[in-house]
Amino acid sequence: MSDTDQAKKVAVLTVFTSETAKGNAAAVVITPERLSFAERTKLGVELADPATATAFISHPTLLQQLDGADFTSPRPTISWTRYNGQSLPLCGHGTAAGVQYLLQNVLKTTSNVTFDYYFGDTAETETVRGTILTLTEGVKFGVDLPAAHPGRDLTPEEQTEVESVFCSATGLSPKDIVATVASISGYNGPGLTTNVTIQIKPSVDLGALKLDYDKLSTLRFRGIFVTSEWPEHRADSAFRSRIFFPKTGLLEDNACGSAHTFLVPWWISTYPAKFESYAEKTEDGGPRYRVPADQPSPLGAKMEIVWDGKWRDEGGRCILMGEGIVLKEF
Repeated sequence: MSDTDQAKKVAVLTVFTSETAKGNAAAVVITPERLSFAERTKLGVELADPATATAFISHPTLLQQLDGADFTSPRPTISWTRYNGQSLPLCGHGTAAGVQYLLQNVLKTTSNVTFDYYFGDTAETETVRGTILTLTEGVKFGVDLPAAHPGRDLTPEEQTEVESVFCSATGLSPKDIVATVASISGYNGPGLTTNVTIQIKPSVDLGALKLDYDKLSTLRFRGIFVTSEWPEHRADSAFRSRIFFPKTGLLEDNACGSAHTFLVPWWISTYPAKFESYAEKTEDGGPRYRVPADQPSPLGAKMEIVWDGKWRDEGGRCILMGEGIVLKEF
């Protein structure tokens, strides 16, 4: 592992699961001072087996475990790298792993912590992009992230491309597709559409779906979110999804928290009557939705998403809740 003069704690967790062989693995590196861009890139690659992402958390007193320590001025910082060392704009499962390990294993507290999160493709462009809050509910750890921007309809050209490529890659028929929408990532501006969401019929076994990733990677969209209702009502899951990023080399994201900052608002906004049972009243009288969801990926994942009913351009937030397990510490 890379050398650094700083003290640090390093661990690998799997999150959005209560089983060691499921969920999505992420590494966590906690240091007093932020590591350099080059150091984080190197560590992200070194920790890539089995972690698909690494969360880097820093604050001068986090490792001192001081009673009554103040984490508000300055706030802890967090940033992420992919398994290949590239910087990530936002990472739901990496944040979930970082929050659980920090609160449960380092600070040993259930108190909430607010992070400043950083992103930039280079050390020169890296800057604070927003805040992330933490919370706990029993054995579940949560991260409060910005909701995504609303999606947009596909152009006729995009619609033809998506149907043709997706059906060729999966063996499905265009009749199996219920809806398509260009998904706008929560960390990008409203003009940047990087993903496509494809809703398919409940009769299709999403978990058993086989894909030709070479064909899927020819789509112009960076991410492909395939989602559907269950064939029958389930109290423990409102919908199911599988998340693919073949253009990045990550063929399937087994447990993608950030994708659900779009999927949950989209499902509720598109089918409000079907999600009335998930609505809760808040103190100010506004709606809040608590939605359980599954990812029937090869490893499988379960999470609960709390959405405040607003999209990103309205200041909306999503809370991703789930369990996690520490696989190893260094």
